[in-house]
Amino acid sequence: MRSVRIRLGRASAVLAAAAIAAAVFPGAVAQAADTEYLVNPSFEQPGSNAAQPTGWQAALLDGETSPFRLVTQTFNAAGQFPPPAPVPDGQFALEVFWQVGSNLGQLGVGTRQTVNVPASNDLTFSYDAVQTFYADSRAVSWGGAVAEVEFTAGGQTNKLRYFNMNSRPDYSGLPTDSATTKYIIGEQFSGSGVWLSNSRDLDADIATKFGVSNFTITAVTVGNLQNRIATSPFSNMTSYFDNVHLTKAEVEAPEVPVSVSAQSRCIAGKAYVAVSARNDHNAPVSFEVESAFGAKSFTDVAAGASGYQSFATRQVSVGAGSVTVTATGTVGGQAATTVVTADYPAINCA
Repeated sequence: MRSVRIRLGRASAVLAAAAIAAAVFPGAVAQAADTEYLVNPSFEQPGSNAAQPTGWQAALLDGETSPFRLVTQTFNAAGQFPPPAPVPDGQFALEVFWQVGSNLGQLGVGTRQTVNVPASNDLTFSYDAVQTFYADSRAVSWGGAVAEVEFTAGGQTNKLRYFNMNSRPDYSGLPTDSATTKYIIGEQFSGSGVWLSNSRDLDADIATKFGVSNFTITAVTVGNLQNRIATSPFSNMTSYFDNVHLTKAEVEAPEVPVSVSAQSRCIAGKAYVAVSARNDHNAPVSFEVESAFGAKSFTDVAAGASGYQSFATRQVSVGAGSVTVTATGTVGGQAATTVVTADYPAINCA
């Protein structure tokens, strides 16, 4: 259940003048900001050129065991190796610069971040990537950018990889699935320097490729992948990444539709604080009214009906203050709570 506190505007009164204000909640389900599970997803930190991105570490994939050189670093437009403009988010992007080692076969490199994220039926994985240098087809049969989600399920470690082929037209073949590593082949790069975006329903993709729904995400890696068939010419590659996100959509609990007002009144020379709470819902709602002068409960108030209470202050005058009404009910099949605070003005009944 979610609580919402609303401050209602003050109005001035001298005698029996009333401050009446209403907060109306339509009972809609509100969309909250998504939960981000990755640290530094857009590589803006540490905020300097030629730096290892905060929260990420260089990683080797498949048959690559000893690259001649691997650099995973951040650059902006002022850097020595600026990313292609425009950068999708912020100023910095991640460069994955790879000079291959001596091994043949399927090789890869990248930058990796470990996480611990259980399945939740609303996980999204997304990234932006751009090629700037691809391998010669005399040395590789195919190559491209890869974004990998590692997860465990039933005691087994698996890898789901999203692959975007480089734009070279004479590549042949694609990476193929194994029992524990499976691929979703995405859009091919249209050319060097042209960013592409990919956003996926991660729960659905894992269910489709692996047939599991109960899993835990353990790592995310982005980088370069190739199938090397010859040691010459060198099959070096460079890609940039930005906006690598692992998120969960958050939906707030529905709100109970109510209207609340507060008044200060004079009755027989004494000050009173009167509170009215109206049920604007189409089902019964319960109210808890709290003030400095007492509390009152109303149970199962019918749709369109109100709960009313006049609190005696036992004083000739009272300063400005507020009352709180907590409304509880069921909205859209979900238990919901809305808290409304209404102000009343000072009053002198002398």
